Amino acid sequence: MPTFLTLILSLLLFSCGQEQVTPDETVVINQQIEYDENDFLLESERTILVRACNALESKERFFERNYVNRGRLLRFRLQRIGCGGNIESDTNFSSEVTSTSKGIELRSVNRGGFRSIVTHNSPEVSDFCNFSTSSENLHRAERYGSKITWLHLLKAGEGSCKGNRDEACFVFSSGSRVGNTNKYNVENLEVLKVNLNQNSDSYGVIVLREAYSNRFCENKREVDGSIQANISF
Repeated sequence: MPTFLTLILSLLLFSCGQEQVTPDETVVINQQIEYDENDFLLESERTILVRACNALESKERFFERNYVNRGRLLRFRLQRIGCGGNIESDTNFSSEVTSTSKGIELRSVNRGGFRSIVTHNSPEVSDFCNFSTSSENLHRAERYGSKITWLHLLKAGEGSCKGNRDEACFVFSSGSRVGNTNKYNVENLEVLKVNLNQNSDSYGVIVLREAYSNRFCENKREVDGSIQANISF
């Protein structure tokens, strides 16, 4: 299961205090980044965003028609990564799909798994999807008080977004302001890989979801996380 984990672990030792992004247009945990009000999504990223949001919208309708409260199961593989970088657990699980006030969700998940099914209306992506076709520039970062979240979009094959040519990755990096400066320390990283192949049954599905953080590690230069892959419908 190709993941961002190898990249994260290899860069942690070198990221502390750096202000530049990595060559694949992402940032890494423990990196300090200065907020730039003129940092907008690139045109290539806007193209990916439009395709990905359209795919997520299509799959939302598919789930509502065929899975929500119908007793059908989705199957997943879940890996839990410890602070030392070791795989602590590697399990498969199945779940029915339900609809709640929060959106479409899995009825049950293993510990450390992701319950929400990401669609174009999900909080992770909705602010960007709502303006994906706008003629205005889209800021890469969203700030909320002392917190910040950056978005980078990568085609499969770019940097650490592994997969086939019909997949793309949303890469969300978030963190907290450093003192009274305009810099932010990256504490969390989440990756959503979506299938963009319109001829595939999994078109619009988040086929791989990863989340990493240093919040629960005693050594803040280490990370733990979860990797959840959609196995089948």
